Amino acid sequence: MWDKRPEGASGWKENVLVGKVRSSRVDEARELVQGIGVNNTRRSWNCQSWVMKALRELEDAGLIELDGEVTEYLVSEREEQQ
Repeated sequence: MWDKRPEGASGWKENVLVGKVRSSRVDEARELVQGIGVNNTRRSWNCQSWVMKALRELEDAGLIELDGEVTEYLVSEREEQQ
């Protein structure tokens, strides 16, 4: 997960640190994220929707603690894109 370079993608805007996962729980976090499906039935659902869902599920599982300001920023950025 951490060794990917999104900066090379044409739509890349910026990297945002949203949290850290303890090294002892990386496999658990990876498994959780890989299990999140894609909603192909709603036109408004996109990759930003997937990221927000992943972050919420990671937080619900106690794997990360989201900062309210970061979450607010991500939501506002997503709304700008739509």
